Amino acid sequence: MSNLSELLPAGGGQNNFTFTASGAVSNGDAVVLNSDGTVTSVGNVAAAIGSIVEISTQTNINARTTSSAYDSTNNKVVIAYQGSSNYGYAVVGTISGSTVSYGTPVAWTSTSVERPCIAFGNGKVVVFYKDQTGGTKARVGTVSGTSISFGNAETVDSNATAGNNSIAYHAAEDKFVVALQDNGSSSYGKASVGTVSGTTISFGSQTTFESAYVLLETGSVVYDSTNEKIVIIYTDSADNNRGTAVVGTVSGTSISFGSVAKFGNASYGSFNLFATFDASAGKIVVAGRAGQNSYAAYAVGTVSGTSISFGTETVFLSESIANRYTPIEYMASAKKVVISTSSSSSSGLLHPGTVSGTSISFDSTTASGADADYTVAALSDDTAARKMHVTFSDPNNSQRLSGRAFSPIQTNLTSTSFIGLAAQAISDSATGTVNTVGSLNESQSGLTIGSDYYVQEDGTISTTSTSPAVKIGQAIKATTINMKNRS
Repeated sequence: MSNLSELLPAGGGQNNFTFTASGAVSNGDAVVLNSDGTVTSVGNVAAAIGSIVEISTQTNINARTTSSAYDSTNNKVVIAYQGSSNYGYAVVGTISGSTVSYGTPVAWTSTSVERPCIAFGNGKVVVFYKDQTGGTKARVGTVSGTSISFGNAETVDSNATAGNNSIAYHAAEDKFVVALQDNGSSSYGKASVGTVSGTTISFGSQTTFESAYVLLETGSVVYDSTNEKIVIIYTDSADNNRGTAVVGTVSGTSISFGSVAKFGNASYGSFNLFATFDASAGKIVVAGRAGQNSYAAYAVGTVSGTSISFGTETVFLSESIANRYTPIEYMASAKKVVISTSSSSSSGLLHPGTVSGTSISFDSTTASGADADYTVAALSDDTAARKMHVTFSDPNNSQRLSGRAFSPIQTNLTSTSFIGLAAQAISDSATGTVNTVGSLNESQSGLTIGSDYYVQEDGTISTTSTSPAVKIGQAIKATTINMKNRS
């Protein structure tokens, strides 16, 4: 969005300006300024998904060997994947409006890799992967414009098996935490803490979090920013492959774990578990296959100290999931989690939902562009664009890796988008007056004199300050808000 000073029309007086409405605006409505200079009433915007864009010309990409992360320093999406000759590749994506553009893919290895996973923190991307020449390794990536470059590889575990590893960034400690299945030690679950310096990363000693055969996915390690804890989600072979979680505390280059917690049905277990942290609800949300029926299910967990407890596992799609793959990501602007599924009878689906307690209420689903055989590979929350980036193999384009931008139902209100209150009703595409900062709006009713008023996400005006906290001003009459002081 441009600066307000650049978009304000000329000729305004007393901080009352004339704007063109995009959509009908009622008298007294709180309005946001759009990037094209029009105004729209504050409220929810319908779900939308952008066009499919090819990421790479390489064909027959297995979507399940793909991971992505959002680089908040550069406002870019970085996708890591297993490409031609099974080499490791990365590519930088940029979301603008509802479209995505990509730079040229960069190979970080000239050897075969398996299931790379990726995380971002403190200006750097770290890719964590199985190198078929020897063990599990990590590399530091630096984004510049639409390209990315990588430093040298650091071996994390020379015995780690393929396809069972995950990574997350611990913001409070400025560390990267990796978890893996160590096939040199009975396939036990192990974790270690990495420290980035420039273009290199070094790891502390490994700590065992499960002394049994474990199964991890690329989205198995999650950072709980509320409690500043790492949570590892996995299936435990010693307990009928039941869904299991453990809370980790990072100190320096070490990590320690509390007691494990179980979720799901004890008689058949859970598989292919992915997780995210819902910052608005303060919950760990797990998505996966609900055992013997292969239905899509979720479970919501709450961290307390060094332990975690879960609500009841809940099936939300009563169809067998193709490939048993359910990536999940939290979308900050919408305050929702988005789960991807691909059922036996449907195309790939995106399920946005709002977490409350240990339950999720879902919006309508949206087709992702993937099909039943090629599931969505990865989801990334582009917080600047207020979009979810969706990565998948395109069944209509020789399974080339592709992407698109998705937006669920969400408010158009941000901490900076609010511009003022409509001084009159304005029809769609018509022009009308908006009272901005420094003016009076006399189009309200039932105000409490002397009270401060805030815009709510649904467009209502209230004395309650929510997030984002957008103050309008102070009521000086039952019908009038003084917008002189919004600080």
